[in-house]
Amino acid sequence: MNQLSNLSITLRQRPVGIPNSDNFSLTSSPVGEIEENQILIKVIYLSLDPYMRGRMSDVKSYAEPLKIGEIITAESAGIVIQSKSEKFQPGDYVCCRSGWQEYFISNDKDPMTYKVNPDLVPLSTYLGVCGMTGRTAYFGLMKEAMPVAGETLVVSAASGAVGSIVGQIGKQIGLNVIGIAGGKKM
Repeated sequence: MNQLSNLSITLRQRPVGIPNSDNFSLTSSPVGEIEENQILIKVIYLSLDPYMRGRMSDVKSYAEPLKIGEIITAESAGIVIQSKSEKFQPGDYVCCRSGWQEYFISNDKDPMTYKVNPDLVPLSTYLGVCGMTGRTAYFGLMKEAMPVAGETLVVSAASGAVGSIVGQIGKQIGLNVIGIAGGKKM
C-alpha cells in the first residue's frame, strides 16, 4: 500500500488580471495504488507556460478552460518510482502531463508520457527546447512552412518561447530572419 502523500495545486477561483495566491488551493491527498499498465511518477521539474493563464479563464479558446477545483495543467519531467508496466521501469526518466502536483499516475499507453534521457541533455531541457516548445517550433517551421535557404522568415512572436526557437532554427538553415517582439500599444 502506498503511504505517499501528494501535494497538488488546484484552481480555487478564476483570476481577474494577474493571478495571485487567492486563485489557488494547495491540497494534500494520498497517492493511489497503481494498476496494471500504470506507472507512478515523482515530478522533478514542472513547466510553467503562458498558455496556462488562458486556461484559468472561462472563455472559449484553443484549449478548454480549467474547471474550478481541477489541478492546474502542466507538462513535467520526473522519474518512475513504481511500475506495473513492461514499457517503463523504476528509475526511468519521463516527461508527462502531470499538472501541478508532486506525484502522477500515468497509463503506459498515454502518448504524452514518454521516456527521456538526462545523459543527453539536462532533464529540464525536455520541457523547453527539447520538449513541446521545441517540437512546435521545429515542425511548424520545417514541416508546415518548408523554407528554403536564402528566403526571408518573419517571426511574429520572436520573444516568445516558440518564436525564439523558430528564429534560431531559421538562422541555422540560412534564412534571413526578421523577428517582431512587440510594438507601440494603440
